[in-house]
Amino acid sequence: MNKYLIIATLIVCFFTYYYKDDNNKPLYQGTLYVLATIMAKFIINDLNLTNITALNIGIYSITLLLITRTILAKQNNDYKPIEYVGLIIIYIIAINSYVSEFDGMMFILLLLAYTVIGYNNQWGPVTRVSLAFILINVFLLTKMFWLSLPWWVYILIIGLVLIGFAIKNELIEKDKER
Repeated sequence: MNKYLIIATLIVCFFTYYYKDDNNKPLYQGTLYVLATIMAKFIINDLNLTNITALNIGIYSITLLLITRTILAKQNNDYKPIEYVGLIIIYIIAINSYVSEFDGMMFILLLLAYTVIGYNNQWGPVTRVSLAFILINVFLLTKMFWLSLPWWVYILIIGLVLIGFAIKNELIEKDKER
């Protein structure tokens, strides 16, 4: 219980300095985010929920988004490449830490929530990376199904995708002619 008291005291201290000192506001804000992440990890460890990938990865991805969206965006830095790289690294770590298929499905639900939230708030990196990793995770969780299909099904799928691109291009050309 002592660790909670220490982290809570640090959060209160940095929170008070955050409102006093305008010069170092991003430093205090970033420290608050890191301390909150550490506190959340302590809680997850004490509740024995470390085997749930969605909780562990959710904490890190929320911290990354808070830092990039609040601190880096206010500094007028281009934070989108940092979000892309950070989310890709976090999601790759998540894929390698699955405990079971149920854990993978919970992670896909978290990614689906991120995709919807990112789309509604027009957060490009969150939406794109989450959507890509939903597809990757679905493929990884159903890989035994995909490996059991005959060869002609793959050719059929590729042909349908190519026909879809051709139809899209034809529709774009007809719209340009009008």
